[in-house]
Amino acid sequence: MAFYVRDPILSIVEDRAAFIETLIQEYPRLINDWENSMDDKFQKEAEIISEGDPDIMLSVLSQMREAFSDCENRLDLFNKAMLMLTFSYFDSLATILSKGANPSEKIKALCRSKNIELSNVAEEANKFLKSKVIKIRNCITHDFSNRPNKQKEIKDICLELDGIDFVDEEIKIYDSNFVIDVLNKEKLVLSEVCKKIGYKHKKIN
Repeated sequence: MAFYVRDPILSIVEDRAAFIETLIQEYPRLINDWENSMDDKFQKEAEIISEGDPDIMLSVLSQMREAFSDCENRLDLFNKAMLMLTFSYFDSLATILSKGANPSEKIKALCRSKNIELSNVAEEANKFLKSKVIKIRNCITHDFSNRPNKQKEIKDICLELDGIDFVDEEIKIYDSNFVIDVLNKEKLVLSEVCKKIGYKHKKIN
C-alpha cells in the first residue's frame, strides 16, 4: 500500500498556514464567547449597583452595553494582528529557504540564487504581496498622517481591494477573507519555491 512521507520543510509551510487560517476562522466563536462572558459580568455589576431596583438595573446595564459596543473596531484590530502574523510567517520561512544565501533575500532574489523560476500564478501572487500588501503593512505599522502622497497611494490600493478601506487616515480591515487571501498567496509562493528547490512530500510504494 502506497503512502506519503511528508517533507519537514514543506510541512512547516503548510502546517503554519493552516494554523493561522484556523485562528482567523475561529474569531467569530471566540468573540461571541467573550462578549457573552462580558455581558454576564455587566449584569452582575448592574444588579449590585441598582440594589434591586429593576429600572436602575436596566439603565445601568444599557449604558454598559452601549460603551462595550465596539464590534467593528474589534474585528479591525483582530484582522490587523492576523495580517502582521502572516508577514511573520512569510518572512521567517523565506529565511529558512534562503539558507546558504543572504537571509535577508526576498523571494525573487532567492529564486535567482537557487536558479528557479516561479509559475505565472505564483509570480502574480508574489507581485501582489510586494506591490500592495507590503505597503498596507507599512501603513499599519508606521505613521503616515503627515505624508499625503503615501496616504493617496494607500487609499488607491484599498479602493482596488475588497474588505479593506482607508478612513480618517487609517486602514480598516473589515473582512477576514482579505487576510486569508493574503495568507493563501504567501503559502502558494512558499510552497512552489519549496517544491522547486526539492522539498517535496514523497510517495512510498
